[in-house]
Amino acid sequence: MMARSWNNEQRQAIEARGQNIVVSAGAGSGKTAVLTERVFRLIEQGFSLDQLLVLTFTNAAANEMKERIRSRFVKEFPSAAMRVESARIMTFDAFALALVKKYHYVLGLEKDIDIIDESLLDYVRKKALDDIFAFHYEQGDLEFLHLINTYATRDDKKLQSLVENVDRVADLKIDKIAYFDHYIDHYYSDSFIEKGLSDFIELVEEEFVTLIDAAKAFSNSDMMTAVISYFARINDITDVDTKIAAIITNKFPDKIRGKLLDEEKALHDFIKQRVQGLQEWASIIASSNYAKTRYLATKNDVTTIVNIARELHNRLMSFKQEKQLFSFSDVAKFAIKLVENPLINKELKREIRHLMIDEYQDTNDLQDYFINLLAQDNVYVVGDIKQSIYRFRNANCDIFAQKYADYRDSLGGRAIDMNTNYRSRAEVIDAINDVFSHLMSPKIGGADYLAHHQIHFGQTEYNLNGKVSQDVGLIMYGYEREMNIDPIETEINIIADDIVSKMQTKQQVYDKKLDVLRPIQFNDFAILIDRKASFSDFQRIFNAEGIPLDVELIDDFHESDVLNVFENLIRLVAGA
Repeated sequence: MMARSWNNEQRQAIEARGQNIVVSAGAGSGKTAVLTERVFRLIEQGFSLDQLLVLTFTNAAANEMKERIRSRFVKEFPSAAMRVESARIMTFDAFALALVKKYHYVLGLEKDIDIIDESLLDYVRKKALDDIFAFHYEQGDLEFLHLINTYATRDDKKLQSLVENVDRVADLKIDKIAYFDHYIDHYYSDSFIEKGLSDFIELVEEEFVTLIDAAKAFSNSDMMTAVISYFARINDITDVDTKIAAIITNKFPDKIRGKLLDEEKALHDFIKQRVQGLQEWASIIASSNYAKTRYLATKNDVTTIVNIARELHNRLMSFKQEKQLFSFSDVAKFAIKLVENPLINKELKREIRHLMIDEYQDTNDLQDYFINLLAQDNVYVVGDIKQSIYRFRNANCDIFAQKYADYRDSLGGRAIDMNTNYRSRAEVIDAINDVFSHLMSPKIGGADYLAHHQIHFGQTEYNLNGKVSQDVGLIMYGYEREMNIDPIETEINIIADDIVSKMQTKQQVYDKKLDVLRPIQFNDFAILIDRKASFSDFQRIFNAEGIPLDVELIDDFHESDVLNVFENLIRLVAGA
């Protein structure tokens, strides 16, 4: 088998040693292959699999990584290939749980602790909240009753939901009790309130720069000039209050009727919607003194909410301790306590010579703190801020963005860019760059896309197999919101029309298995939609257009989840 050829950026990501490394790897850049090769080279250099820790965020990703490493090892390191299944290539949650079970005695826990089912935890949480609220009603708690009389219109369910949200956010903090203790002092300080205003002005100015750049796409020069002039007039204002007033009162230019192409109308609607969002925030901030007074007036009620959240936490922890069932965040905090122990920390650092993390953009604060406790200039993280699943497992993409910025300046490590895409055709790459260059900036999206994150074309098979003549590129569609149009049905029709058009014109795609360009087929198309979307609408419209459709549903609640719930309920009844 011929050795794979690596480009310069991939080679750097494979061979770099002796310092913490962050790899910014765009989609289709070969990051999994690079991570696999890095593990292979480390084994080649004399390290054992037992000295490596590879962490990712899903079991599927961990299993795929194991399979790739096993396939890479099987010929040259057959004994290592046999040990891959037991290697520490796993999710954060799995590693944290294994660590807690190993050192359970240090934490005063039983060895067979387990993860509590989310459905069961939700039930216990709601029952505890009902009991807490009932207690405060019975006690005639004045602060509590003021909260109820002020904010509960029909019932107290929304307030209970608010308490739940406070508890969930606090769950993500390394020290949850300290978070409760300092909540009011932090969020009601003058510095926090003033920072909110300055952050808004900074965001507005950066958003204006982005929208001015977007406006340059108008082919109609009058429309382009009108939009750019609108932003320039407001940006030139230096006084904060005057600028906020101008954002609210200055009217965004209307469309020049009869002179704009459909894509220009869509662009106008897009920019106008962004402006309306800024105007809404500006209206809230406009009367800053009044807004500040109203905000400070909520202090006592928020204190009551935080205190109830603290009660909820105490009840839940008592339940969890009794049943030895804990949430993922609980286990992560237990693992942090263990790694903070000097003896255990020393032992783990002696065992783990190289620590690698995949999909680092999906890391949360607890996980990052845990990684830093184990770091000894041997941490290698791979991620792509463009692919961050917002709030996935409470991910904080600022972690990746900050580490990348620091390492680019050689502060604590080294940053390597892998931005060559070997998966998509050049037209797709150009369209993606066009979209993200307008939407992603340090303040909006957490990255300077133009400077560091543009994708480069690497799928040369299209060029090697001859240039094909066809329209491939970014098209913007729009419709008047005030018109009686179903936006979902409109979007489905656009998708269906596009598929039919590509089939009729026999658009060419590269077939990797056959190594040829061939006419597109129906099974080359994939449509990713929210699980709440109406599949019946897709089926109805696609059937009318003669497009075969295979719908794959992924439910939140699988049969295995049902079994887990019953298993946990049985444990509760049995007093396990």
